[in-house]
Amino acid sequence: MHRATGDGDFAQHVVCVGPAAIPSHESPEVAVRLLVERGYDACEIDFGGGFWMDWDYAECLGVLAREAGVALSVHAPLAAFLSHAEHGGRKHHMAIGMLDHSAGIAAACGAAPVVIHPGFLLGRDREQASPAAVIAESPDEAANQTIRTVLQRAPTGTCHP
Repeated sequence: MHRATGDGDFAQHVVCVGPAAIPSHESPEVAVRLLVERGYDACEIDFGGGFWMDWDYAECLGVLAREAGVALSVHAPLAAFLSHAEHGGRKHHMAIGMLDHSAGIAAACGAAPVVIHPGFLLGRDREQASPAAVIAESPDEAANQTIRTVLQRAPTGTCHP
């Protein structure tokens, strides 16, 4: 994850380091305390296996993480990956809902980016796979922009831009 610092177009970038999971699902206070105690300045919110965080937790986590200087990102559930689902089918609509919810949680806690990847390109090269990940429009334009940015920035073979 990169965190932009500085002014204007000439922002400096620093590499942030942290675990791929929030260390406490029960308490945002404990989670941020553990991250800071362990020397981390970033953490990925672990929704790869499904959603576990409510809106109150997300908002509190965001406030505490900002105060502690901890950058957050969100890993959307693996089932949210769109390219394996028939466009317009039930799984496709569920995946869009998961991406939309991931973007909403990210907005609530100030996390960026939202990442999603299947771990493979389903037998296609990147040029063939990327257009297949086009999403249907969400009622929330901010969520659409977050998701479009994730799809455009995700490099092949890694989950972080």
